[in-house]
Amino acid sequence: MKKENKKWFKVSGITALFIATFFGLRAIPISECQFLHYEPTENALPGSDEMCSVAPVPFVDVAATPHPVRLEVHDLRSLESGQMELTFSLLGPDDQFILPHDLAITHTRRIHFMLIDEKLGSYHHLHPEALGDSGDYRVTFVPRSEHYRYFAEFVPLQTRLLSVADGTLDVDPADVIEDSMEVPIAFDLRGIDEPLQSNRDHRLRLHLESKDSEKPLPLEETMDAYAHLVGFEETLSGYAHMHPLTVDPEIGQTTELEFLFHPTRSGNFRIWVQIKANGEDIFRPFDVKVI
Repeated sequence: MKKENKKWFKVSGITALFIATFFGLRAIPISECQFLHYEPTENALPGSDEMCSVAPVPFVDVAATPHPVRLEVHDLRSLESGQMELTFSLLGPDDQFILPHDLAITHTRRIHFMLIDEKLGSYHHLHPEALGDSGDYRVTFVPRSEHYRYFAEFVPLQTRLLSVADGTLDVDPADVIEDSMEVPIAFDLRGIDEPLQSNRDHRLRLHLESKDSEKPLPLEETMDAYAHLVGFEETLSGYAHMHPLTVDPEIGQTTELEFLFHPTRSGNFRIWVQIKANGEDIFRPFDVKVI
């Protein structure tokens, strides 16, 4: 009887361990493209792995699952060019600086810095540069709003997990500049006319057309793709960063790229489209309701 009890306790202990491990892994803020998933680039230098592919990434909900990293702002100043210059550091769970060589390259960059206006009316996707190996980074942008929320997305080589440092940034009203850029391309995001279901995959099609009937689309690659989509939920709880499933589209007078959107919250979303034309980054918003 005693041997049977010992055997039962042993089996129960192993079962409990597997269950705890299973739920522990599920609690990590990861996705198909965030956990031990990377692609070494050809002739890549040590520590410069290209992480992630075009695989869809679900909504990154930092409000529900905060990441144990943070961004420390050192300086925000206005430049003569009309731009703002932000200097900051990234710190890990141990409060130590995260240095450039600690970061993997994801979609051609080590850090993706997203600025979104609190009313979802202005969006910037930026790539900070390292100031040597000091642990400080610098990024510049033209402010279109007084109040921003930021999401700094990066992948430490040590963990191979997506990390996101988030917070708020205030700009002096005197430094805000209105957007007056003329865009030579017409945008249409298809598949969002009706409310979308949360916790499901939705295929969205981005249709682009040249406004000049005699010229092809002046479309250029940005971050190794012809377009990027980032969707924000109205409370700015997080974001969904989407890369095109269409890797090599035909580009003429028009083109179309397909994306996969997987919202995990219900609410009103604004999806910002980013393309590059004539050497300039162009952003256009589209609204969608998720139920």
